[in-house]
Amino acid sequence: MTNDSQNLKKLKKLLADSNYDGKVALFIGAGVNGTLLPKWENLIKELRKKALSHIADPKSTEADKKEITKWLDSSKGPDLYDQADLIRYFLGPHYVQMLHATLYPSHRTQTFKTLIAEAPNDSDSINKLKDKFGLGTFCSTVNLCCAPRIAAVVTFNYDDLLNEAVARAEKRVIPIYGERQAHVPAHALPFYHVHGYLPRDQLKRHTDPEHLVLCREEYHRVFKSPYAWQNIVPIHLLRTCICIFIGASMTDMNMRRLTSYASHHTEGLNIFAFKTRKKTGTGPKEPLPITATQFHLAHANMILAESYSDLSKKIDEITEVLNRSEERAYHVK
Repeated sequence: MTNDSQNLKKLKKLLADSNYDGKVALFIGAGVNGTLLPKWENLIKELRKKALSHIADPKSTEADKKEITKWLDSSKGPDLYDQADLIRYFLGPHYVQMLHATLYPSHRTQTFKTLIAEAPNDSDSINKLKDKFGLGTFCSTVNLCCAPRIAAVVTFNYDDLLNEAVARAEKRVIPIYGERQAHVPAHALPFYHVHGYLPRDQLKRHTDPEHLVLCREEYHRVFKSPYAWQNIVPIHLLRTCICIFIGASMTDMNMRRLTSYASHHTEGLNIFAFKTRKKTGTGPKEPLPITATQFHLAHANMILAESYSDLSKKIDEITEVLNRSEERAYHVK
């Protein structure tokens, strides 16, 4: 495993190499959204509360629901993937609606609008959002998406906050979330929503529940379809582009499967992943050897950031390298 500071230098050198003009693909996880949107674990817990209120059994009492919650939280209860299976079953036809409501609570409507309208500008309102929700990474990622040589964005998130912010920054964005959207217009930046797409505007929302990937059954559906675009597109990008993961834990089973497949069929992959070394609750920071091993098993070169502000700074450095490389290429021509 290479030292993470050397990995950042390696990435910058690769991007700045005048003899190498390879395309760059960004892989985006939930960490990009700071604390504004729930992470996967918290999303499951919030949906679980809604699911328990939809239990169809008329004999089910509040005491029963409390007992179920206690069991789900215990070490003997099902893991989060299995809990998601139960949630989908209990919510039934309300599944997509409840997922949307959990992602975009009504009390944050104005916050979403401000973020999309003004990010990544250095305005007072954006700076307040950065401080309150840890959105420095989001703003830096918007700038990176607009940099030269960014060929595609693969996101494991359902939301459209990053899509909309990049589009407002005068970059044409095309969200891809279905089989019949293979064509990407020239000069457009495709956002591949491999786990499904739930835009804020419900009038735009035409998501088939079958396109969503949250529970174990849905992961299995993707696994069993090797020629689905959710598999082919990310693997192609992993094998042919310089790939940068931002806000991803590198432990998602689908993500690990894709990087593993690509590494076994292509030598010399260029996969880099940013990692913020944060505290777990009130305890100590997570053990670095464990984190490094996880990234190594995901076939990624880890770039460690000691804080979210440090992460934003490192992303900005990558954007600057790409912008400079484009300027040099222009002068050579």
